[in-house]
Amino acid sequence: MTAEELMTGVLIGSMLIVLGVVPRWFQSLTEEVRNFGDSLSSPFAVRRKYETVNGKYEQPLWLAVIGLGLIAICVMGYF
Repeated sequence: MTAEELMTGVLIGSMLIVLGVVPRWFQSLTEEVRNFGDSLSSPFAVRRKYETVNGKYEQPLWLAVIGLGLIAICVMGYF
């Protein structure tokens, strides 16, 4: 494994950790992906906003765990 591959793995793992720890970013990203097709055909939003349970957003902690695992695998592969 080269240094470029190590840095790529660390950067992607860090992005996954941020998406998994910050509660609203992942939901807004998925909402925008869902509404992208509708925005091409109509200037108005067709789907409703992302509904939450009790007004709180769930954190996708599994993304953070995958990011940590990716960083660990890349560092072990480098050494």
